[in-house]
Amino acid sequence: MLSQLTIVIPTYNRPLALERAIEYWRNTPVTMHILDGSERPWFPEGNLKDISNISYHYFEPKSGEPKWQGLRARLRFAVSLPKTRFSALIGDDDFFLISGLCAALKTLDQNDQICSVTGLTIGFECLDKRTRWGYREVETRARNLFDSEDVSDRLKSRRWGEVPITYYGVFKTEIWQKTFELSNCYDFPQILFGELPVQAISLALGPMREIENPLWLRRFWVDRLNLEVPAGGRAGFENFLSDSSNQEMVKTFLDLITEAIQIGSPHLGARQSSKLAKMTLIPGFRTSEVGIRRRLRRKIGKLLTKIGVVVPPSLRLILNRKFANSITKSLGFREIRDEMKPALGRHDLEDFLKIISKAHAIEVTSEIIEVDRLLLKPREELRLRASI
Repeated sequence: MLSQLTIVIPTYNRPLALERAIEYWRNTPVTMHILDGSERPWFPEGNLKDISNISYHYFEPKSGEPKWQGLRARLRFAVSLPKTRFSALIGDDDFFLISGLCAALKTLDQNDQICSVTGLTIGFECLDKRTRWGYREVETRARNLFDSEDVSDRLKSRRWGEVPITYYGVFKTEIWQKTFELSNCYDFPQILFGELPVQAISLALGPMREIENPLWLRRFWVDRLNLEVPAGGRAGFENFLSDSSNQEMVKTFLDLITEAIQIGSPHLGARQSSKLAKMTLIPGFRTSEVGIRRRLRRKIGKLLTKIGVVVPPSLRLILNRKFANSITKSLGFREIRDEMKPALGRHDLEDFLKIISKAHAIEVTSEIIEVDRLLLKPREELRLRASI
């Protein structure tokens, strides 16, 4: 089923990450498209030499244009590329585990109503001649609502800036194309660009299922594509939407979410879809239209959500390790089996594999070992094989 998957990899001025990506995907049946906005091209346009499943597309940067706007142009182009049943996007320095991809594709193939799939995220970092590994981004809540056929359930289950992140999910191609088409069709400011709008639009278009398989291997920290990252995160996003001085732009953005809701739920009228978009995205909009009890419950729920968001990562690790799920879940954290909790944080490879072998199939361990070898492979060998 991997032959029915297209993966898009944007990249910018990171040849080492690109060399690793080419090495990882070159012997798979996946169709791969590299969208490169680097200051100079690394390959001729088209299929890479002796690697028929990987195509290279170069986009010369425009003088004075912010890097994130160049990425938007590449993503607009990417919408036209997939010719397969399923599609995904991934960073140039990240990996999908093959076993996780197979599980995700099987889920999409066997469930007509499911439009996208995410899974467990494992973090890694390279430290000179060794690596460190651990579960990453495992807090979430209301997992049962993500695959609800009711769009209002899906949208109210979402928490800004937290997993599961459908931006790096596996999609049915028509949903992936529509998601990235809508999220990149206007030249919004950077605060309305990237993972957050994609998350809202994709859940508006259809149900998402979160599987228990490790799917995404992601760097513990990275300046993604060397972009100028705006401050504020989730709070900045919500503040922008509620600021009256941005009214015209926010209306256009809400119209996009409304359009996605109507595409995914055609039985809803324009007025009802518009109201749902506002209730989902604009802080405080709901509270003016609900009773006192419901308003109080939502305020309490919102407070718990904020607690879960602002708790520093180091403290979240301690809470997840030390306290029962009944406590951490109430703070918006994901339920984690006790045998998996020791794998939170950062560990040497051998220690990490001992922990996760209790929870996952043997092929997961084997794949992580292969990625570890790739991360430590000499640069000269990678460059020679990739012909950079």
